Amino acid sequence: MMKIGANSKIANYNMDVTANSSTKKKDLKKAGSTADCLELSADGIKALKNSKSEEKSYDLAKVLAIHEKGFHEIPSREESDYYWEARRNDPALDARLYAEDKAEAIKFVGQVQTILMKARSGQKLTPEEKALVQNDPFLKQEIELRKSQAL
Repeated sequence: MMKIGANSKIANYNMDVTANSSTKKKDLKKAGSTADCLELSADGIKALKNSKSEEKSYDLAKVLAIHEKGFHEIPSREESDYYWEARRNDPALDARLYAEDKAEAIKFVGQVQTILMKARSGQKLTPEEKALVQNDPFLKQEIELRKSQAL
């Protein structure tokens, strides 16, 4: 969890209108810096230390779990930051995950094309294909459109 807060200067100004014209810097009381402050989580501190040591700063199992989780639900902000930092710092990991995602997308496109061709020609769909059609209203609509064009 990351908390972000900002400290600001506290200045005491003389409220006398006649004296304000001659106010100098010595009349201002500075109480604190203007720098932002961050409170990092334990994972954030660990990642920061590892990034300074130029080592691989991620747990592969954790990155793969976050990657898989992203297909079913939205990862938390901290998980997402951890995941993308790992991908940015390790080009081999990034290339591997990209290739896996691309292969899965191409497989899905192939399944959709097969379903559309079967629907157009009047062939029966497998139970797996039927389940895919039931879960995707756009695919269902496209099948109905193609069936009506075939008639």
